[in-house]
Amino acid sequence: MTMKQFFIWGLMAVAMMFVSCDEDDFKYDGDWFGAPEISNVTANSLKIKCTTSINESVLNGNQAGFKYVAIEGAEQGVFRFAKGEVSEGVMSADIKGLTSQTRYALYPIIDFGSKIAEGQKVMATTLEGSDPTPGPDPDPEPTPEEKPTIATPTAPEAEITETSATLYCEVSYKGDETLSYAFLYRKTGENVFQEVKAAEAKSFSLNAEVLAAGTVKVSATVTGLTEATAYEYKLQVKAGEKSYESILSKFTTKKHEGGGEVDPTPDPNMKYTGWAELPSEDLSKKDKEYFYAYHLCPDFKVGSQKMRNFTACYSKSKICPVWVAAPLHMCYAGSGRHDKYRNDPLIKCNQNGKWDGYTRGHMLGSAERNKYVETNHDVFYYSNIGPQLGSNGYFNCGGGQWNTAEDWVDKQWRNSSDTCYQIVGCYWDPSIKKDYVRGTEIPTHYYTVLLKAKKGVKKWVGACSENELQAIVIWVRHKSYSKGEVIRPDGFESHGMFKTVAEVEKLTGHKFFPNVPHAPKNSYNTRDWNW
Repeated sequence: MTMKQFFIWGLMAVAMMFVSCDEDDFKYDGDWFGAPEISNVTANSLKIKCTTSINESVLNGNQAGFKYVAIEGAEQGVFRFAKGEVSEGVMSADIKGLTSQTRYALYPIIDFGSKIAEGQKVMATTLEGSDPTPGPDPDPEPTPEEKPTIATPTAPEAEITETSATLYCEVSYKGDETLSYAFLYRKTGENVFQEVKAAEAKSFSLNAEVLAAGTVKVSATVTGLTEATAYEYKLQVKAGEKSYESILSKFTTKKHEGGGEVDPTPDPNMKYTGWAELPSEDLSKKDKEYFYAYHLCPDFKVGSQKMRNFTACYSKSKICPVWVAAPLHMCYAGSGRHDKYRNDPLIKCNQNGKWDGYTRGHMLGSAERNKYVETNHDVFYYSNIGPQLGSNGYFNCGGGQWNTAEDWVDKQWRNSSDTCYQIVGCYWDPSIKKDYVRGTEIPTHYYTVLLKAKKGVKKWVGACSENELQAIVIWVRHKSYSKGEVIRPDGFESHGMFKTVAEVEKLTGHKFFPNVPHAPKNSYNTRDWNW
């Protein structure tokens, strides 16, 4: 192979890679196209045809034809499109305006909007010289009537809440390209826009309402916003490889009706109204199915007041912890571990702390309570120990799925002066077959609920407004993983491992953070957390 041939084939590879990356919905479909054929090659034009199953109705309703790209010269990498004509099962196009002595890659394509089907690639090299009558520019700039006309976007007051807003915009277009839409939004005064796409793991809906010929109204609902905050936004419309934007519009999210004031009425199901992490007790099951234990630290005091260690809810029928709630703060953390597994004396039902094939998984970790010996002893109560797959299931072990989630939680509070409030819980999915070991019903999921004040807020969480707080849940399936299956933190959201507090309340039946009136239960923002 000569040096020139090597260079040309290298450019072809780059061009083909560009095709694959440029078309997100790329899919080769031999059912639509046969192998292309080239004929009538001149210095500035050629004819291309291929057999096809496209009929005229499909052709007229979609973008069908041939794409082509120069793989050398000044126009290298510039993709162009020639609309095809179908006759008796053959699609063809006369392509003009090519550069002489230039090698091109060409292929048939049809864009259905929801997917793109492409045919085989074929190579052709134009001749030397020039055609006596050059053809027109095959990809002219759109005339004014072919460009999208974008109205001023709006956000109706009735569809704005403390943390969300529904945005609308009308678009008129008479061209042939398939349009796509996205709203770009940011807090007023910020520099970077966030782009809302249907493919992102956010609450988002995009729909098109036909208003008149060539005019649609598009809408999107944006969630995870900050209350009482001004935002600006615009609509971005893409037509082929070109992008157009509307002018900026603005809206302001609403303020929580309760403001930052704390509801003075305590929850009647709460033993301690000053402990932010406590879920409500279920009085209908108390001392029958659920048994509660409130543990203070035996050897950790501030003045004459003992610090709290953790609170546990234990299930009599499942012989397993239901949830364990505790504050996380560096004042509890030290070094050392003092294994002393035993029954919790405050739980008045049968307990279990050892299971064949499972490790003893701390709900509140030993490392979170190892500054004081007796305090550390207490986290080895069976009320704080759940059955978890270990290295045999790549769950509760170094690099396992649960340990990966625990490591992410550690980043939220370690080496910080602020308190993070945590509930670690077990869940038994009724749709999954029950598994028992030594009488214990093995949980199908483990989860961690977190609540803390946002960075820079120097108030107790119970006195904070909703926009001063952040809350999130990590939801982990309890099953065997291979090392390669373990999801890392940057994939938690895309794999559905984050949930809102409200979602988990509905699943479990528990009420979280009743001592924090404005806890943000209906939304979370991953940007609030440490990565």
